[in-house]
Amino acid sequence: MSINDNFLERGARLKAERNRLKLTQPEMAEIIGKAVGSIVRYEKHGDALNQDQLIALSNAGFDVFYITFGLRADTLSEPEHEIVTAYRSLGDDAKAAFVKMVKAYVAQ
Repeated sequence: MSINDNFLERGARLKAERNRLKLTQPEMAEIIGKAVGSIVRYEKHGDALNQDQLIALSNAGFDVFYITFGLRADTLSEPEHEIVTAYRSLGDDAKAAFVKMVKAYVAQ
C-alpha cells in the first residue's frame, strides 16, 4: 500500500465518520471553521487535518483515532456513543447534573 492510498483511506474514514454522525459537509465545515471546499478536499484527497481541527471534530463526536489510524478508539455501541457525544456537548454544571441523574437512576 502506498502513502497515497493511506491518504485516500483517511479521507474515506473522515467521510464515514461524518456520515455516521449524520452531518452534512457544510455542518462539518462549520465545526472546524473551514469552507465546504476544504471538506471536499479532506474527504476526496485525504488532506491532513491540523491539531485544532482534530480537537474540534473530537468534541463533536468524531472518532479521530479512527480517522487518523484506521482503528476504532473504543467499542461503544451506537446508543453509548450518542450518550457520550451528548455528555461532551454539555457545560460543566450540566455534566455534573447528568452524572448525578444517572447515578440516581442506577441506584433504583
